[in-house]
Amino acid sequence: MKKTIVHFISLFLCIPLSYPAQSKSISEYPPQETIVHLAAAGDVLIHDRIYNDARVDTNQFNFSPMFAKVRSYIEKTDLALVNQESVIGGVEIGLSSYPAFNSPFDIAQALKNIGFDVVTLANNHALDRGEAALQNALSYWNELGMAHTGAFASKKDRNTICLVKKNDITFSILSYTYGTNGIPIPKGKDYLVNLIEKTKIKQDIQKAKQLCDVVIVAMHFGNEYETMPNEQQTKLSQFLADQGADIVIGHHPHVLQPPAFLTGKNGNQTFVMYSLGNFFAGQRKEETWIGGITAIKVKKITTGNITSIKLEEPSFLPTFTYSNNDQNFMVLPLHTVTKEQYANIDTKYKQTITHMKRFIPDLKIIKEEIK
Repeated sequence: MKKTIVHFISLFLCIPLSYPAQSKSISEYPPQETIVHLAAAGDVLIHDRIYNDARVDTNQFNFSPMFAKVRSYIEKTDLALVNQESVIGGVEIGLSSYPAFNSPFDIAQALKNIGFDVVTLANNHALDRGEAALQNALSYWNELGMAHTGAFASKKDRNTICLVKKNDITFSILSYTYGTNGIPIPKGKDYLVNLIEKTKIKQDIQKAKQLCDVVIVAMHFGNEYETMPNEQQTKLSQFLADQGADIVIGHHPHVLQPPAFLTGKNGNQTFVMYSLGNFFAGQRKEETWIGGITAIKVKKITTGNITSIKLEEPSFLPTFTYSNNDQNFMVLPLHTVTKEQYANIDTKYKQTITHMKRFIPDLKIIKEEIK
């Protein structure tokens, strides 16, 4: 009765009424989910024996057939990352191999052709052939329209977070290296290569988190040929988890190190791949021939104006770099390798699976025929 009288008086006096808004509870908003299947591969290190095998003529190279056996696996993911370790300075400044690499542009085109979306560039070989080669590489990645991070042409580029959006999930990708093989970064040009400096990394992650849903950090760290993460790797990875990084992708050891889940100081879960080994390289050491592609399902759950990220179903496809007397280089799924291609394959496959499941026993191992 009181409400009716007030309403009548309001109409008579032309006074607008306002009643308390009936706010919806979170439970009245059905959760909305979107998913990105993310994959990451290890180091691409183009030795002379590889680019000579890919050579079509003096200045042309065709690397794409070398990835034919894993192409469909990469293509079916929504977002795929890889570490281009040998700088692609191009033939104009002279190709070179270990210890100071310079690779043809064609490898970049091949990586894009087989489905990679992002390349990380902060590594110990970034300045092997000086600033000129690095600037050539950055120009070509830009020309190719392929996202890249970790090495930069200018301070402005360095201060611009690499962002990639897939299926309504925005990812930021950051990349850092422990060093540049003793080659000094030119004075006044610290932006050229991202070094591992905690203060800078913390600032970058804080900035990235304002712009994206998921923070990915690629770290070039650890000791070469060691199959387990060292103390520096585990401490740095925990530091990244504490800053709110969602995914950490490790490179540099050239051999596989098992993945793990870490819990950050705010209770967040961080997926860490300590080392993905070599995706494609011409190293002589037998242990460097086995690498792989890790994948994880990234789920964004939106309820009203609240969003959360879940990382689910981590998986791993072991791979093998095959060649026959430095010819016919190919990346093969490890489970498809024959005894003729690698005599010790049965033992090595079992050892690899056991090793990669050390910290995540239910890690899914991909074993399917990939056409």
